[in-house]
Amino acid sequence: MTFPPDRAMLSLAALDNASEGKSTADGRQFARVQVSDDRLQMWEIDPTEIDQLEAEGWVELLPPADDDGEGTAKVRVTDKGRYALTKWVRRHHRRIPQLIRDVAFLLVEAR
Repeated sequence: MTFPPDRAMLSLAALDNASEGKSTADGRQFARVQVSDDRLQMWEIDPTEIDQLEAEGWVELLPPADDDGEGTAKVRVTDKGRYALTKWVRRHHRRIPQLIRDVAFLLVEAR
C-alpha cells in the first residue's frame, strides 16, 4: 500500500481522533485532539492534505449543517481511511513519536 506523505497521515490520525474542528478567518483549519487526560491540542491541517486524503477516498467532505453559521463543510474519516491509517501506524509505529516531535510547532494549545 502506498501512503501520502507522513504529515498527511498524521493529519488523518488527527481528523480520526478529533473532538471537533475549527477554521480561522484566514482560512486555516484545525482539528482539536485530546493528547492527555487534561490537555487538548489543535493540529493544523493543510488544505492540500485534505485534497490528498479525499482523493484516496480516506476522508469525505460532508455538507455544512443548516444551523452552522459559518457554512463550512465537515470532514469525516471513512472506513477505508481508518483501514489505511491502521496499516500506516503498524508499519511506522516506531517512527511516529519522532514524526510528531518534528512537526510539534504545528500543535497549539486548544482554546
